[in-house]
Amino acid sequence: MRRLVMILVLAMSCSQGSNGGTGNDTIEIIAVDLGFEQAGEDISPKFCTVNADCPPERPRCDTSKGVCVQCLSNSDCGGGYCVDGTCKSYLCEPNSVTCVNNVVKVCDSTGYAYLHEFPCGDMVCVNGQCLVCVPGSKECSPLNEKKVCRQDGSGWDVTSCGEKKCVEGECSNCVPLAKKCDGNRVMRCTPDGDHYEFIEDCDTENTGRICYVGMCLDLCQYNEKFKTNQGCEYYAIDMDQSQEDNGQDSPYAVVISNTTQNYNAHVVVSKPDGSVVKELDAPPRQATIIYLPPFNIIGAIKAPFAYYVKSSLPVVAYQFNPLENVGVYSNDASLLLPTNALGKNYMVMSYPTLATNSVGQMLASNFAVVGVENGTNVHIKVTARTIGSSQVPTLSPGQTYDTVLNRFEVLNIEAADQFGDLTGSTVEADKKVAVFAGHVCAMVPLSQCVGGRCSYDPTVTCTMSADCPWIYACDHMEEQLPPLSAWGKHYVVTKLWDRGRAPDLVRILASEDGTTVTLNPSIKTVPTLNRGQFFEFEISQHVEVTANKPILVGQFMEGQDAPYAEHKGCYDDITGDFCEMSSSSFGCSCYDQSGVPGASCTKQSDCSPNDANIGDPSFIVSVPVEQFRQQYVFLVPTKYRSNYINVIAEASASVNLDGAPIQSYQFTTLPSGVYKVARLPISEGSHVLTSDRDCGVVVYGWDFYVSYGYPGGMRTETLKVE
Repeated sequence: MRRLVMILVLAMSCSQGSNGGTGNDTIEIIAVDLGFEQAGEDISPKFCTVNADCPPERPRCDTSKGVCVQCLSNSDCGGGYCVDGTCKSYLCEPNSVTCVNNVVKVCDSTGYAYLHEFPCGDMVCVNGQCLVCVPGSKECSPLNEKKVCRQDGSGWDVTSCGEKKCVEGECSNCVPLAKKCDGNRVMRCTPDGDHYEFIEDCDTENTGRICYVGMCLDLCQYNEKFKTNQGCEYYAIDMDQSQEDNGQDSPYAVVISNTTQNYNAHVVVSKPDGSVVKELDAPPRQATIIYLPPFNIIGAIKAPFAYYVKSSLPVVAYQFNPLENVGVYSNDASLLLPTNALGKNYMVMSYPTLATNSVGQMLASNFAVVGVENGTNVHIKVTARTIGSSQVPTLSPGQTYDTVLNRFEVLNIEAADQFGDLTGSTVEADKKVAVFAGHVCAMVPLSQCVGGRCSYDPTVTCTMSADCPWIYACDHMEEQLPPLSAWGKHYVVTKLWDRGRAPDLVRILASEDGTTVTLNPSIKTVPTLNRGQFFEFEISQHVEVTANKPILVGQFMEGQDAPYAEHKGCYDDITGDFCEMSSSSFGCSCYDQSGVPGASCTKQSDCSPNDANIGDPSFIVSVPVEQFRQQYVFLVPTKYRSNYINVIAEASASVNLDGAPIQSYQFTTLPSGVYKVARLPISEGSHVLTSDRDCGVVVYGWDFYVSYGYPGGMRTETLKVE
């Protein structure tokens, strides 16, 4: 064993203190390597000034430390020989034959020199002989053979282990003490390697515990190993809503989809004070609605405003704000990400701030950071001026803000000015956080004055963006964002179900400088983007998006009056209701935006046949193909006029919806030939989508001036280390 000795050295300065002592005395601790300890050897340090002060076993004086240490060369031994750190009068035992560093060495009769040296090369030196192997040693060959070295070391006796396994030179039925799973049972190999014996049954109580690599795990423990939208712990927030008509108090809900085949998931929803808001069992292969009381986030806040959702089994979760088409015009939905899928670094995608509404509320671009661990240091940088409060300061574009979030705390940031857009803002934390983004109530598209023309109403001239008419109506938008590490380079953005000639709007956000993007088909040329920059364009067909660096793609449903601001609606002449919803028998007319009636009508498309005539803005985070899954359990909410899914799959994939195959004629193959897309109407309630290959799904729906949309699920595997 190598030994170190600690020596205290008192160093004294020349200056004298007032009491006559030295003013700068110091004690230095020095570690001295004395070499290797021999059995029974006195290891106490021997102090010295010259070699003559030292004993033979440590013959060299290290004058810098003042202690005796082992010799390094013959010169340390005063005419003797340095052998294994000790000075000896001879180099080797006279006439001995020994092994030194796999070399056979023959000592002469005087002990002062070696007569011969024979390197053993690929053989092994044993007792002064070069042998094929060490006599009696055992090994396993790569061919599952037992190898035993002959007693004379001349070679190996080889025996095939056949159906058994060679372990440490013995043929065994199993690796001694190794564990494995037999269904849900843990089995362990006996010490002699003869057989496996039963240890325990993992699921005697029928709760879903499983055997995994010889260990019993509950499904939540097992799920922690994977980064997907399926998990056991979630944080949900009631994001800032339009306060007109008390929209902020509409029925907020979290929906739990239990993806297991046979087990109920026990779900508990609690608030920051620990109080339980809801507790229930979610049946297998179904989506369960959990209505929650409003927990309104309003304006700029830093306060505990998150719900905590805990499940006994891995589930998929969504939040709807509000859940149903209940008469308010501000709706959206978001896929929720479990805590094991969260990250520390995010970049925000949102949409420009609109204006103040009739109750003085700014319809703002926003994002929210949610703490999931106590003492989380958060650093944000914003791209637009933000509103302030007693809890959060006003920030200017490019300004940073640092704060500490505890579990359940929400930092909500909102833009302060018309057209202020928080897209490209960044969030960095030293622990995992959840980040949501969206808009209180957005008009999509929102024209701005470019070259004297309104960008989305090119027939309208302007001198400033405020001159451009709005394309009605506004709607609430929200999504939970994936961390930067989960962004991909390849997306398929599918055109939503047709609404007149209204297109969809797409935003591409870059995470790194020098990002180049290609569209297929090439409907637009995307400029090179730097970190935090985005490109916005409209689509009327499916499009593949590929980039050389990670990007985030957002899809936005446009307003009911799109594609342009000018619009006429079909309304009941007496009640003012949409004609399709009216029970009156007095007839309907086409009314312009000033309320002036025109021709009679029976439906919206009679008045503005090219317009969307239904739906309103919704924000859907696109999922990169790198993060697709093979199974989705999702909910289609009630009381919407129309609901749809878009399915994205590889061209040769087989996809089932609720156990029935989606037929080939229902798919459209994209120009690349790699992917196909099916757009399908779908009924209210729970649904299951499965595929033999990774696929994606978008869930969305609408009614008059309302809509919702969300990705049906995703993985959040780390595609780039931040």
